[in-house]
Amino acid sequence: MEITKADIVSLIEEKQTDTFLTHLWTILKSDYRPAGEVHNRILKVWKQNGWNSLFYPVFSFELNQQGILENISDRLNSAGKIIFIFVCGLLSLPWLYWVYEDFDPSKYWLLIVGYILLLGALIFIGRKVYKMERNILLEEIFEALEIEYEQPIEKEWSWKKIIT
Repeated sequence: MEITKADIVSLIEEKQTDTFLTHLWTILKSDYRPAGEVHNRILKVWKQNGWNSLFYPVFSFELNQQGILENISDRLNSAGKIIFIFVCGLLSLPWLYWVYEDFDPSKYWLLIVGYILLLGALIFIGRKVYKMERNILLEEIFEALEIEYEQPIEKEWSWKKIIT
């Protein structure tokens, strides 16, 4: 089955532009309706989820010359990206006071390791939350467009199975 531009446009309830201020306003007002931006060959669609309104993805649907879906790509919304960088920077301030003093790595090695571990944990958790959010919304889009896809095979010994 071929997915056309009209099928993708039917997913969009509110037409908006894909800008930082639009995404910031969407986050602040907790608008859970699917929104998007329509161009000739590229359509962008985004939607917040109930429990995580900051790290929602923006899907780009690329169409060929005949208006048939060719590729789907995703990225983190611009407001979520800026807020995440701001939070990482804000949480980094207490660990960076040693930069303004006489820097001696042997004296501050424990702080350096702690800072790297904290920043690594924040980035790891942020990426996992984004990927989970992306997969949830991608499944919704596939169901709405009636695209057949294979469910990812769950590993026999995954953390999810061990915990549950």
